[in-house]
Amino acid sequence: MQIDVQENSGSAVVAVVGEIDAHTCGDLASALDRVIGSGVQAVTLDVTGVEFIDSSGLRVLIQANERLEPGRLGLKGPNETFRRLLEITGLQDVFPTG
Repeated sequence: MQIDVQENSGSAVVAVVGEIDAHTCGDLASALDRVIGSGVQAVTLDVTGVEFIDSSGLRVLIQANERLEPGRLGLKGPNETFRRLLEITGLQDVFPTG
C-alpha cells in the first residue's frame, strides 16, 4: 500500500493506493494519527486507488472519524465494491463521499 499526505491550512488529503487489510491497516492508522494529531479539522481520504478494503480497514476509518467532528472525514472516489461495503455495514451516511 502507498500513502501520500498533503496538508493545507486546517485540512488534509490522504491518498491511498493498494489494499487496506489486516497487513496494511497499521500504516494507514499511523498516517491518519499523524495528520489528525497535527490539528487538521477535516480529512479527505482519497481511495480512488484502493482495490480492496476489509473490516480491519473499516475499523481504522471509524477510529479516525471518532477523533474528528462528525462529517469531517470524507471519502473521495470509492469504487463500487467499497461503496457496497459501506452500505452493508451501515456506514454510508457516516463518511461523506465524493
